[in-house]
Amino acid sequence: KNHVIAQGQENSARADLSFIEKAVFASNLERSGYDREVIMASLSVDKTVVSKMMSVTNDIPVDVIRAIGPAKSSGRDRWYRLALKFRDGGAEERVGELTGSPEFQSADSDQRLELLTRHLDTEKPKKKIGKSGPRGQAWVPEDKLVSVVAKAQPKGFSLDIRNKDAKPFGEWISSNLESLYEAFRKSEQ
Repeated sequence: KNHVIAQGQENSARADLSFIEKAVFASNLERSGYDREVIMASLSVDKTVVSKMMSVTNDIPVDVIRAIGPAKSSGRDRWYRLALKFRDGGAEERVGELTGSPEFQSADSDQRLELLTRHLDTEKPKKKIGKSGPRGQAWVPEDKLVSVVAKAQPKGFSLDIRNKDAKPFGEWISSNLESLYEAFRKSEQ
């Protein structure tokens, strides 16, 4: 316990860790069974800060945190704003399209955090007045390595597959269309 506290304090002081780096460290300590008192002491922060750290690392998927990076100039409030987008739901399906973009890839860590937060601010599904367009139904598996939005359209149906496993999963679906269609036909009988 004392070793963990000393290590956390030393790392915080020496490396000038960003908010998210401290939050990930705190989250790792909690997963390893350390209580909040030890986490507070190891990072020299109070209970409120630890709670914010935990909520950020619980709400934002770890692959998104990794994609953004340390964001040294971005404090707790920016990360918390992003965490709220994930907590409200629907954010995971919209992340992949931005994180794979050249604009995101070439940005520095702080810019990535800002780009993603702005993207999720502006990309809320817009309510149409009058004629309603095709609605998408989202599906994300437990491992969150793929997200699928299925949309029924007037003369068709589309699947929009995104995220890390999008390409291999899409290729698997394509190569198994024959057996999938046969299974569909049998289910109709």
